[in-house]
Amino acid sequence: MKNPYQQVGNRIRIIRRQKGLTQAQLAEKSDLSDNFIGLIERGEGHPTIPTISKIADALGVKLNEFFADDEESSKNVHQVIKELEHLLKERELKDVQLLLSLGKKIFEVYPNKK
Repeated sequence: MKNPYQQVGNRIRIIRRQKGLTQAQLAEKSDLSDNFIGLIERGEGHPTIPTISKIADALGVKLNEFFADDEESSKNVHQVIKELEHLLKERELKDVQLLLSLGKKIFEVYPNKK
């Protein structure tokens, strides 16, 4: 099992990459050194809560995103998908297509913050 610093660092790395940022870009946005960002992501740096909060702000995510259990998050996503699937099976194709179109537009305006 990873230590807590490795778990947080790994989550920061995953989210940073999802946002399309380099370590240097994240460092600049969070007013930290890129060397320290690298240490944090490898679990070798031991950031304080205020430092982790700066990184969360720079990534545009809530602080708790770094402490989320990947397995639990995955279960939650699968549960929501099952619920959506159940709802959509009860609708006509035109309604499903409309919802898909609306969903795509919403996601264009509000990109993934994960």
